[in-house]
Amino acid sequence: MKLLLDENLPVRLKYRFNKSIPLSTVSDEGWSSTKNGELLKLMRGNGFTVLVTADQNLRYQQNLAKYEIVIILLISRTNRYQDLISYIPDIEATLPPNISHGVIEIKSK
Repeated sequence: MKLLLDENLPVRLKYRFNKSIPLSTVSDEGWSSTKNGELLKLMRGNGFTVLVTADQNLRYQQNLAKYEIVIILLISRTNRYQDLISYIPDIEATLPPNISHGVIEIKSK
């Protein structure tokens, strides 16, 4: 399992995850400004199986079933770092092998 943080999330959020989780950001990979369809193809071609994003339209704009990846969708009022760090334990709890594909919504508490 490899996890990718979408570019609509703060890059420094990656440092809050358990260090044993293989994790990168869209920026780290050099994929900034890549359209969603191309990003999903790049993910699969580079071994990523989980995308963490705040893009609530992604699931309606792409045929996610053909990519066989897990989309973890963060439902938050903002994309600010301070608002999102509380999501980390819930994100880590849903990572494979707990689920192998589909969209998982995580809402603020």
